[in-house]
Amino acid sequence: MGLIDMSIIKYLIQSIIIIFTITAVFVAAFELSAPANIISKPYIVKKECLDSMKRVQGSTYFYLMEHPKFCGDITIDMLKNKGYIDRSLHACDICRDKSGYKVAYKRSGKEICYIDVICSEHGKLSRQSDEDKIKGLPKGFVNNYIARVKTKLNLY
Repeated sequence: MGLIDMSIIKYLIQSIIIIFTITAVFVAAFELSAPANIISKPYIVKKECLDSMKRVQGSTYFYLMEHPKFCGDITIDMLKNKGYIDRSLHACDICRDKSGYKVAYKRSGKEICYIDVICSEHGKLSRQSDEDKIKGLPKGFVNNYIARVKTKLNLY
């Protein structure tokens, strides 16, 4: 009789461990699933746009260094055609539908003073740390996203 009771307890403990393991796997899968990626998608789009803008800025710098007397408008197609930028570079989807990137620069003699790249949706590359920081993100998105992250990580 005591031997039968021990085997029942043993199987009961094993089944409880299996249930807890399965529950833990489902909870982990739920926490790491798509909704977190959907929430941060506007940030991802903006980051990709800023990365492309930085590549355009660097390519423009090299073009202006090799052409010290150039003083016209610089277009992305011109940089692509002359081999300064990879043909696979593209503006963000929103900017591509409108007008693409614009390049603004100033030089004093042969010296380059500044180069700025402007996206019609996300703003100027040089202003991303202050006035254009939330440009291109949905209204109220930043505050809601930060609140969700703090809630998820229990930082309140």
